[in-house]
Amino acid sequence: PKGPEPSRHRLRAEVAHVRAVEACGGGNVEFVASVPALERREAAGGHGERSARLREARRQGVLALRKAAEAPADGSAPDPAALRKAIADARTEHVLLEGSDPPPKKKGAQATRWVLRELADACEALRDAEQRADDRAR
Repeated sequence: PKGPEPSRHRLRAEVAHVRAVEACGGGNVEFVASVPALERREAAGGHGERSARLREARRQGVLALRKAAEAPADGSAPDPAALRKAIADARTEHVLLEGSDPPPKKKGAQATRWVLRELADACEALRDAEQRADDRAR
């Protein structure tokens, strides 16, 4: 017996999730909603001291990502170069808005990569800006 069909809302949410994972480079990705949520996760894994040390850099990284992803008033796409730089900076060990849980014990299982939601949003904005630039070039 076949179960109930997923709702339109559920399908849209799943498509949005897949697109966000792809924009972040694919793999086993878990999105983290905020820097405090990320800090709680790291503290539970024994990295509370690192979280405290990176707090201000992470705050600045989030602000830089938001600014780079902001669309200009003229309705054009955000600047891809600014987005690439903000994303690269956010992924450095000095900011660390993306990382991995320890590798799973199961053979062949993939480690979960956590990504702060603002970083995922910036990756999606970059993908969309590059797509718009490609469309204009055609």
